[in-house]
Amino acid sequence: MAIRDLLSAWSIDDGAAVQELTLGNNNRTYAVTTPTRRYILRIYQRSAALAWVRYEHTLLTRLAQWGLPFAIPVPIVAHTGTTLLPVPDTDVTLAALFHRLPGQPPDGAALAQSRRCGAALAELDRALGQLTIPSPPTPRPIRRSRAGPSVRTQSLRDAGAGAVGPWAAGAAPPGDR
Repeated sequence: MAIRDLLSAWSIDDGAAVQELTLGNNNRTYAVTTPTRRYILRIYQRSAALAWVRYEHTLLTRLAQWGLPFAIPVPIVAHTGTTLLPVPDTDVTLAALFHRLPGQPPDGAALAQSRRCGAALAELDRALGQLTIPSPPTPRPIRRSRAGPSVRTQSLRDAGAGAVGPWAAGAAPPGDR
């Protein structure tokens, strides 16, 4: 896959620095830096359903219009007029470009940051409850392995409820009592 060829669809020049990030499990993510801007290129892996990715882009775009007091990663429209591009030399892999948002992950030990995160999540929840957008796509069925349960799952079943706690046998888990 030629990342630089892909970036040209958004007029990102050949001189941009591109670095693969190790964030995430489902997609490949790249930091793209030019002399004046910073971006995130997201490569949706083969398992990404087009309808779900389009729904995500619609949701992000609408949330950005809501006027929330924090930044929303809005996908950038390419020269093609869409926010999603097929990745060359692949069957169904898609790419999207976003402006890189300032900031860093919160420090879980900092109570003030946790409070601000909670307040932001409350505002996000309120906005999501009031947005009018089409319903999300139908969930895809979960693919089950034909080989049967994993060794770990099978060993938990063999060990009985005591191996995973009394709530596996129907009692409430800790904190839900």
